[in-house]
Amino acid sequence: MPLSFRDATSPTGVAYLFIDTWGVIELEDAQAFVAQLDRPEHDYGRVLSVVQPKTDFRPKARKVYMQVENFSAVAVVVNGAIVRAAINLMIRLMHHRSGVVSLFETVEAAEAWLEQQPLRQRPDRAAHSGS
Repeated sequence: MPLSFRDATSPTGVAYLFIDTWGVIELEDAQAFVAQLDRPEHDYGRVLSVVQPKTDFRPKARKVYMQVENFSAVAVVVNGAIVRAAINLMIRLMHHRSGVVSLFETVEAAEAWLEQQPLRQRPDRAAHSGS
């Protein structure tokens, strides 16, 4: 699988999902990404994704990525011009995006930005928070 997931913590203690992405991203890979976001411990939170140069998002995978809603903030580290253009296009076409997405050239800059982003409450938990 061309995606590697791990839970991470910033130097100031902010938790986030770290994703390393490379190669050809197919529908199944995009679905695995969504499954990671749906984990209860992810808590509708922050994501830092490092996308390697020459990563190729197939059309069905792009469609899944453009429909993702269950996040607060996504910081994407990407240095390849072609991949950066593809990701920019996916961001612009995202449907009902719940959080913010921003592109960076370094992990350090992405992590610093991510630390400043507020967490949004998961809609499925909002109904239970008042009980």
